[in-house]
Amino acid sequence: MRHPIRIWQECGCWLNLAGEWVSVDSLAYALTTQSRTPWQHLHRWVKQKTADLQHLPAEVTANPPLSQLPTLAMCLGERFNRNTPFTGRGDTKAWLTTLGAELRRIELDTDENTQHVRALAGELAKTTWREIPVLEIIPYIDGTPVGTPRQTDVVWLDGTLLATPMSKAKLAKRVPEEVGKAFGRDDIKAALDYGFGRSEQDVREYLKENFKLCPLNAVSEEPAEDTGAPQGDEQDALAPAPAGKPEDQPGERGNPEEQSPMLSSGNAHQDMDAAESKQGPLRPRGTVKPVKPEIIERFARSKEFRKDDEGRFFHQDGSRIAKSNDVNIPFPWERRTASGDLVRYYLPKEHCLERNSLQLEADVWALIEQYPETYALVLCDVEGSPVEITGTRLRTMRDSEEITLYPAAYRIVYDH
Repeated sequence: MRHPIRIWQECGCWLNLAGEWVSVDSLAYALTTQSRTPWQHLHRWVKQKTADLQHLPAEVTANPPLSQLPTLAMCLGERFNRNTPFTGRGDTKAWLTTLGAELRRIELDTDENTQHVRALAGELAKTTWREIPVLEIIPYIDGTPVGTPRQTDVVWLDGTLLATPMSKAKLAKRVPEEVGKAFGRDDIKAALDYGFGRSEQDVREYLKENFKLCPLNAVSEEPAEDTGAPQGDEQDALAPAPAGKPEDQPGERGNPEEQSPMLSSGNAHQDMDAAESKQGPLRPRGTVKPVKPEIIERFARSKEFRKDDEGRFFHQDGSRIAKSNDVNIPFPWERRTASGDLVRYYLPKEHCLERNSLQLEADVWALIEQYPETYALVLCDVEGSPVEITGTRLRTMRDSEEITLYPAAYRIVYDH
């Protein structure tokens, strides 16, 4: 792009991450090449409020008017999606501690930049290193989940650097990338690249030669600022995409506490009996309506499966649908071939997605996202007939905006 400043000022519009040409007044964040922030998993409303500056050089994005927008890296916080056990005890790395301690003396062009980098450096100096077998995180802005869970191999948050098992050569690339993303500066990223695994003396000499540092006695020993977002556990709600554009504020996207009509009719028979007792003798009631089979049974029958005495369903080709023995996954039914090979896990719900939004647990959507061919929902169509919606189909619907993911609920835990 040849004249970005002129376009920004004279047109008053810019491209957002959703590929839309919008007013600059509607933009709240910016994504630059220097920030190196993953963004594909973010909810659409975040993409619509983020200016796409990835193709502009640092000398342009670092100056007004483009620098007036905070970068996504500065605003995004990340929290765990699941409680995964750590392996081993936390360890400290001398090169990382030294680099953080020395950067607390940095002097930059503005007081704001200096204080921001010093705060992060103070946190870096106290960082412990831990290994974790699986690392899955959820992005947050101001305490609100703003995307679906994503798996990663390295993350730096809350004074801890977490890394999945990998070679030292891979760590030498990923750790500077992840830590450098928080600082958003190429010079500090270069220092991290140089310092990885080196001696404390080598780190000190590099920083002394390449940065302006104030005297040691000029830096107070204050605790690092807490730059993270409050913890929370996200649930995602699947909803048919609205006809118009979504609202800007995530809090206006639906009420997670709103009851469905079926939940509010639980005492209908009791109310009817009470009313009849007041009116006089009971009149003979009509024929009792037969109980409707559960949706998983109706689904199995539609696929020509037959139910046995133990509640399993068998097909003439030998395949079966039965309760899953794996209690660690939130999909209670499974389909297997005649030889016992797994075909798919099912989560049945008596729910029509075309009529009402559907709330799912975060771990349900995480499995659908990661293994779309293995996990599926069994829902109802508009006529009440069971229909299988695979993870692949759900992801396609999400990408084509037939459905939209919204943050729907939080878990509140009392901390003693």
